[in-house]
Amino acid sequence: MKPNAKPSQAARRHQRGMSLMDLLLAAGGLFLAYTITTGVRNHLNGNWNEQRLKEVAARMITTTRYAEQAGVHLVDPGDLQGTIDRIAEGETAKSGPFTGQFYGVRDLDEKGRERVRNYLRIEQGRLALAADGESFWE
Repeated sequence: MKPNAKPSQAARRHQRGMSLMDLLLAAGGLFLAYTITTGVRNHLNGNWNEQRLKEVAARMITTTRYAEQAGVHLVDPGDLQGTIDRIAEGETAKSGPFTGQFYGVRDLDEKGRERVRNYLRIEQGRLALAADGESFWE
């Protein structure tokens, strides 16, 4: 081949830029990278994303209300963290029509207990959603 020879038509076509296949591979690579980083971040957070924390907080409030009706007191008016710990451990009704019924939210690990605290408060002796949670549920 001569050093000063002009490139063929096929060679010039590949020098213009990205082909469709290159673009698809790049988009696939970006999607894969996003998926992996999201998975790693969720794993480091103990799989406690904001949506799940809000749902757990609402379930905790509902559980305490049902427990009150059954005569089980899970809320300590002066201690939010103690209340969260009691709800996470749960308690069983010992008398009345709900005897033997369990009241608690068992799927809370230590990291979940710490993070759900931001969505709860104690108001007039009852568990309630904090300001962040209230805007979500309205």
